[in-house]
Amino acid sequence: MKDFDIFCKVFGKVVENSDNLVISIPLWRVKEAPRDTYRFRKIGIDGKEEKYYGPSDLVAFADLEAVNQISSFISKFYSDPVQFKLDNDKNFKIFGKTIIVIGSTVSNSLTRKILNSNKHLPFCFEEQEETLEHPAALCIKDNKSKILYDCSWEWQYSMVMRIPNKPMGYFFIVAGPHAEGTLGAALFLKSNWKKFENAQSIAAILLEMPRGKSDFRVVKKIGF
Repeated sequence: MKDFDIFCKVFGKVVENSDNLVISIPLWRVKEAPRDTYRFRKIGIDGKEEKYYGPSDLVAFADLEAVNQISSFISKFYSDPVQFKLDNDKNFKIFGKTIIVIGSTVSNSLTRKILNSNKHLPFCFEEQEETLEHPAALCIKDNKSKILYDCSWEWQYSMVMRIPNKPMGYFFIVAGPHAEGTLGAALFLKSNWKKFENAQSIAAILLEMPRGKSDFRVVKKIGF
């Protein structure tokens, strides 16, 4: 089977048309303030600090790198540029498309919408109080065993989860409680997307990785 045939089997028949594959990027908005307020500081290459009011709409660097990693392998299958949509784009029509959704339920509103609409999935994100012992506002929950996979200062978790988007598309949730974990999940999908070729329509892989490194270990696979 040719790689593009496998690609269409993994990501859905709709991706035969490049218009039907989209990457959803989480947008952050900085709280508005008087224009004479310095909301950002930048350190130049000379080490000098400068302060600015700065932009109101931002994308996290790790999320941007996650998008870059995924688009780098997707672009091999198309002559047209890979499509990107911000998660707050009200004109974005998701019906029937395959959408690779970057970021957790905190960072990406589309992730939140998808997981809230599908209660019988292998994993979900569960909110928790962020403390010194629990350095993340979210943990990943195994919906069957109820086990919580909680990030620490040494380790973090993330997941790649495929969910049908009928009639012939899929949602791919690529996310961790931290943006660093989301990047790790994106790197995993980039290198291991063919693992989903013979998986069930709903399939998920839970990953564990040391903080500050892109080495990952598969903790659990469901639907394979």
